[in-house]
Amino acid sequence: MLTIDDDFERFDEFDTEVILSPDEFSELNRFLGN
Repeated sequence: MLTIDDDFERFDEFDTEVILSPDEFSELNRFLGN
């Protein structure tokens, strides 16, 4: 599963790949107002 949500990493049932870097997450959060 490709995701932008790193919360899914805590579930062993999912093989996840987070597609945003930490800097991209920060920029997205600023854009979203978080």
